[in-house]
Amino acid sequence: MKHIARGIIVFLFMLGIIAFVYLTNENIRLSAEVGQLEAELGKMEIDDASLVYLAEVASPDVPKEVADHLLGIWQFRCYLPPNYDFIKWNGGGNISEDGIFHRGGSGSSWGTPRKEAIHHLLTISMQKQGERILVFYSFQGSNGTTSWSNLSSDRVDQLRVQKLVRSERGPRSFDSNTILPILRIFDPQSANEQNVGGETIKTFAGGQFILSPKSREREFNLLLRGESIPDFDPSWLAQVEQDDE
Repeated sequence: MKHIARGIIVFLFMLGIIAFVYLTNENIRLSAEVGQLEAELGKMEIDDASLVYLAEVASPDVPKEVADHLLGIWQFRCYLPPNYDFIKWNGGGNISEDGIFHRGGSGSSWGTPRKEAIHHLLTISMQKQGERILVFYSFQGSNGTTSWSNLSSDRVDQLRVQKLVRSERGPRSFDSNTILPILRIFDPQSANEQNVGGETIKTFAGGQFILSPKSREREFNLLLRGESIPDFDPSWLAQVEQDDE
């Protein structure tokens, strides 16, 4: 029994060392990422580590040969708190001017929440392909491409852009249970009336990129479909700063 007990103690001791080394390396890696972001974009103060922080990058660092082929590019710096479990969602089709109603094609993905805080850049860009607009995004080591086919590439200058954060206003913080419509783009000249849940609402050709916490998955899906939520609290859905005219 003594040998077994001694073996268990040694095993737990070694396990503790391994965990310590892993966490140390993760902290070093995270510190390096934060340091690089702060060097490139300036310091973002995190007053409450349990909140989500977002800040728009005023001038995304994109090579000119790439920028020349883009219709638009937006970049956001994101601080995600420990154990933040969220869904990445984007889609093009018909959207409402207010809220996040969506009817059309979409895609979503999610991963395992991390025990440590995450600092990452979210980059979203639009590119013309024939008469279509392709939207690319890069975030947290993953990339994706989708077609916002309802938008005409000939009307890019007339599109309205709604952003959750604006560079001139600095970072914003949000409760980790808040749905975050980070970027919404639509054509104000494409107004169309649709019947949603027995009511007629005005929609526009456009697309949007949203982060939604898993804790609000039910409410998120209902809001996308335009369905009413009897116990809905407006604070569950973050409001955009204002439109770019």
